[in-house]
Amino acid sequence: MYEEHGFGPPDLVPIMQVNWKVFNGKWNETLCERFLQHCVKEGLGEGDPNANELQLVANIFWERLGRIQSCINANTPKKSETVEDAEIRNAERHRDTLELARRNTRRQQVSEYLFG
Repeated sequence: MYEEHGFGPPDLVPIMQVNWKVFNGKWNETLCERFLQHCVKEGLGEGDPNANELQLVANIFWERLGRIQSCINANTPKKSETVEDAEIRNAERHRDTLELARRNTRRQQVSEYLFG
């Protein structure tokens, strides 16, 4: 009801739970506001942050949630995929990522040796 109409304070139980189904909805906006309040209470800006500090923390909050959502979407089985197929796809993607990282690490080591 809160997500659709936006009236009445949302009951955030369990506390700080993200609504992944409606990412840009009122629930997550309120969650961000509550997170900012928590940060101020814990000492952000020595308890009196300016608008820039609050905006920075809000941006970091949304960027982190976006990255987590990307990871969830990348690892969730696609429509025509079984759980086992998704696990195989994810393992292959992980091996590819590791191989690319190894290549770049070797490249950096050789560059440091030659030019360092």
